Amino acid sequence: MSRLIIIPIILAVILAGVYAIFKYGTTVTQPLIKATEIKEAWIEVVNGPIFNKTSLQKVELKSGDLITIGATIETDSTSRGHIHFPDGSVLRLDKATTITVSEIHFKKDDHSLAVKIALVTGRVWSKVITLATPESVWEVKTGNTVATVRGTAFSMSYKNGISFIFGSENKIAVAPIDPVTKEAIKLSEVVIGENKVIEITLKEVEKARVSDKPVLNDNVREATPAILNDGWVQDSKEKDREFDLEIEELKLNMRGGDIAEEIIERTEENRKIFNRKERDSEDEKDDSVEQKKPVIKIDEFKRKTEIKNKVEVEKSDTLEAKIPRVNRNTLEPKIEMSQRETGGSSGSSDNTSGEMRIITDKGLTLVLEGETIVFKAILENQTTKRDITSLVTWNVIGDIGNIIRPGVFVAKLGDEVSELGESVGYVVASFENSKEVGKSELIKVEALVPDTSEEIGG
Repeated sequence: MSRLIIIPIILAVILAGVYAIFKYGTTVTQPLIKATEIKEAWIEVVNGPIFNKTSLQKVELKSGDLITIGATIETDSTSRGHIHFPDGSVLRLDKATTITVSEIHFKKDDHSLAVKIALVTGRVWSKVITLATPESVWEVKTGNTVATVRGTAFSMSYKNGISFIFGSENKIAVAPIDPVTKEAIKLSEVVIGENKVIEITLKEVEKARVSDKPVLNDNVREATPAILNDGWVQDSKEKDREFDLEIEELKLNMRGGDIAEEIIERTEENRKIFNRKERDSEDEKDDSVEQKKPVIKIDEFKRKTEIKNKVEVEKSDTLEAKIPRVNRNTLEPKIEMSQRETGGSSGSSDNTSGEMRIITDKGLTLVLEGETIVFKAILENQTTKRDITSLVTWNVIGDIGNIIRPGVFVAKLGDEVSELGESVGYVVASFENSKEVGKSELIKVEALVPDTSEEIGG
């Protein structure tokens, strides 16, 4: 009986499946295909600053920033950097170097890489992983020479019209460039190997341009001890050795896996690590800044700076003259009277004489408009220290704000100084009808101006 029930159920399921296939078809949604081409590299700032220079501006780069086709990268006399390409190859930039990235093209499917660099001035070191396909190319070009490799390490420099190439690993094809056609003179191409060098000047270029046979073979020579012991060469060779060891360890650990894919993933992961480090560093800098500096509009900046400089000189000459000095001979009776009025004990003259100090736990070197600062007036001598904040009269010297209750100051620039964006002054305390005062440290109040794209830091 049970079999008679099960068989119809199975047949029903089969028929339902056949119906669904005919009705809805067999097409299934395909997963999104990731981009198979990469046209960017990224920079590691060894020591800065390093800039991405355009016709309009120079932008300082941070480690992990992307480098795209057309970028002009510039180091100064103190900075060095490494440009990392998708396949793991590296271009190292020495101090005082400028390059333009003419081409970056990496295909993930066959690992072919095309990199073309124009060396404007300075020195670079190429560490190239063996290029995977015949279409792959790594080219560094100066004003008069082009060096092309398939998998090697070499240094190339260019200054005052002289190109210098040092071979570190494998073979480098070097050819002069015709100054008229801007093309490589293939007939005069030479190949240099490990620890070989060649120098090409305008003289060699002209000789190659007019000759119908190779003329540069005699220019290839052995690197001298001075070249081999140069700090740039030694440091670059050491980095190459470390790089090669990492590759060998990777091969051993993967045991036949896809090494190229692993290198690609690690290169991208390293970029993300550098990006995180830069963000963490920026966050630490932001946390360490107590206040954001106000800004002044660009079209008024020059005029306000001139006015401010004049006013600051006048203030520095007159501000101290406005503040009366403490007269300790008359201070004691006033304090005794105030204490009697408030029910305090006058004590002996030793307990009532001393120095009046105006203190706060806030920094006064930069106070923004609207901030409230609480001061205390302290009477201090050799044996006692007393809070007399409520017993004194409070005032402000300078157009920087107001006292709203004993010891409480609110920063506010007056009309006469508001357009300058800042002013300085003091908070003072004194006894009524007396010349004795205590004063705070110098207070600098700055305007709180909204930051916009048309403004610059003040």
